Amino acid sequence: MPSPRSINLPLIVPHTPSYRQHPKSLPEPPSPDDPAITRPNYFSALSISPHCNPALSSRSRAPRLPPVAVYSDSPTLESDSFFSPSDSETMSSTSASGPLKRKVVIMGSTSVGKTSLTQQYIAPPTYTASYYPTIEDTSHKIVKHKGVEYDMEIIDSAGLEEYSLFPGKYAVGVHGYMLVYSIASRQSFDMVPTIYDKILDYAGLESVPLVIVGQKTDLRDQRSITKDEGEALAKKLHAGYVESSAKDNNNVGVAFEMLLNEMQKVYNPEPEKKKSGWWPF
Repeated sequence: MPSPRSINLPLIVPHTPSYRQHPKSLPEPPSPDDPAITRPNYFSALSISPHCNPALSSRSRAPRLPPVAVYSDSPTLESDSFFSPSDSETMSSTSASGPLKRKVVIMGSTSVGKTSLTQQYIAPPTYTASYYPTIEDTSHKIVKHKGVEYDMEIIDSAGLEEYSLFPGKYAVGVHGYMLVYSIASRQSFDMVPTIYDKILDYAGLESVPLVIVGQKTDLRDQRSITKDEGEALAKKLHAGYVESSAKDNNNVGVAFEMLLNEMQKVYNPEPEKKKSGWWPF
């Protein structure tokens, strides 16, 4: 019986069509000049690499498909955080991507004139002196301020009470706030710093672009909050201040212009003017 070492075992490549065959019985690999390969045959063109077959030129290859476009909802302003990206790079009279978006929320106690203020600013002909409690309403207006066009999204919020929970949606993606009180209501005036503290606590910020509006100056005979008190509160909260009357359409546009100024200081401040002269400082 021959020794296992003296047996010439064939080189076997398992799991192939040549399994159990001796390597000498396998056909020789085809030559690139073989006419059987170069003849125009659909299946041979699919099975043979173009690198081994000169007949398969680049023209016979399937064209590349264009890449699939990927779209994503990127927030601008409007992201899942309070602050939006700075617009200093995109500040221009006519932006290529359209007007800069600004989302503002008008807040305050009930029946202080928030809805009337918004209506008088958005569409004065639709203004009505009748009072209907507002749950929430959103309006849009395209305005131009200091050469920059803005798409204003104005949220007229429901009135808040002192012990009500702060709605989180009023702190996400918001650029500025307008806190409104009635000059004839001490309670609504005292609510302003309370609402302001709720905004800062929820957003985790030290300050926000803010304008305080003393509404209903047409009720001058019922005034209980002086203008000096309003200005002192605005100074304490680092906010702009103005008194207005939606009924008389007095200082309504001024209030929103002031809010645009406050937002501009944060999001797209004007570049500092260099001092003239030879010295660089």
